[in-house]
Amino acid sequence: MKNVIWRTVRHMAEMKSEALAAEIRAEVARQRRTTTDLATEIGMSGAALGRRLRGEHPFDVTELEQIARALGISVTDLWARAS
Repeated sequence: MKNVIWRTVRHMAEMKSEALAAEIRAEVARQRRTTTDLATEIGMSGAALGRRLRGEHPFDVTELEQIARALGISVTDLWARAS
């Protein structure tokens, strides 16, 4: 039973991470910016941000806060848009 619950929670987290990545990519495009510019602004390498945007590595809370701030939106709005 624990394994089923853990797999379900993990699947839900992966889906949310994918939705967040898609929303970040969309907001970057809406602002006519590049992910390279965003990465530089938040102090992350382009490769590291790219891995997160492709879903190869999850975002952590601090990264989401930095990204939201750089995009001029709140983390709450980013989270809601990704729902």
